[in-house]
Amino acid sequence: MSVHTRVARRVSGFITDYLLALPVGCAAALLWANTLPDSYYRFAHAAAWTVNDIGMVFFFALITKEVAEATIPGGALHPLRRAAVPVAAAAGAVNEQQIAGDRHDHAAGGGGDGHGGTA
Repeated sequence: MSVHTRVARRVSGFITDYLLALPVGCAAALLWANTLPDSYYRFAHAAAWTVNDIGMVFFFALITKEVAEATIPGGALHPLRRAAVPVAAAAGAVNEQQIAGDRHDHAAGGGGDGHGGTA
C-alpha cells in the first residue's frame, strides 16, 4: 500500500470517526462554487433529483426509525408524557414557520395563502 493510500485512509477514517463529513463537504462545496462556478452548477443541477428525491427518502426513513425506537417501551420517549414537550416544540416550530410565511406573503402583496398569492 502506498503512502498516499495510507494517508487518505487515515484522513477519511478521522473524518468519519469525528462526524466531520458534513462540515468538510460544505467547505469543499463552498470552495468549489466560488472557484469554478460553472462546473459546480452543472453538477448541482445534474444531482438535484438524486438529492431532492432519493436523499429525502433516506432522511425520512432515518427519522421514522429514530422516532419509532424512542417511543417503544424502554425508549427515551416511551411514556407519552415524556414525548409531550418535544411534540409541542415541533408543532410550535412548524406553526411559526407558517405564520412567518403568511406574514411574508402579505408583505409581498400576496394573498397570504402560503403560495405567494398564485394559488
